[in-house]
Amino acid sequence: MTSLADYQWLFRKAPSMATSIGEDGAYLDVNDAFLQRLGYAREDMVGRKPAEFVTAESARRIETELMPL
Repeated sequence: MTSLADYQWLFRKAPSMATSIGEDGAYLDVNDAFLQRLGYAREDMVGRKPAEFVTAESARRIETELMPL
């Protein structure tokens, strides 16, 4: 039988960037790929909203490096 801990491990170790966001819009969890790609620690992100991380530089990086069109 698969446990909650197994699902949490799979979420954290998935190779693609993934987040879990609560009803209030704040991060409940972020996976390792997300942290590695963006350069944050998990404790810096959990409990905060995505908009708190958007700066002019991060918006540029999203557009040019992470999600180029």
